[in-house]
Amino acid sequence: MVRVVYPLIMTTATRKKEEEIEFEGDLSSLIDLLCERYPQLKKVLYNKDGFNRFINIYVNNEDVRNLDGFETRLKVGDTVKFIPAIAGG
Repeated sequence: MVRVVYPLIMTTATRKKEEEIEFEGDLSSLIDLLCERYPQLKKVLYNKDGFNRFINIYVNNEDVRNLDGFETRLKVGDTVKFIPAIAGG
């Protein structure tokens, strides 16, 4: 099982704050699966330019940009967190 944690901005699409999913594969495949399950989630994760750059993804508290990005392999016991970027001025 992979634990997926959603921020408040995504709970309107998922109707939950977190869930455990039986899954093996890479992060990109997990995102595809989640968008299939929750069609409204795609509107949060993607924009006309591709993946929303204001959504950060962490696997086991490590930014995926420091891992293998969307090709990061997930295994049983991993936790995937979607974190909205905070901007301000």
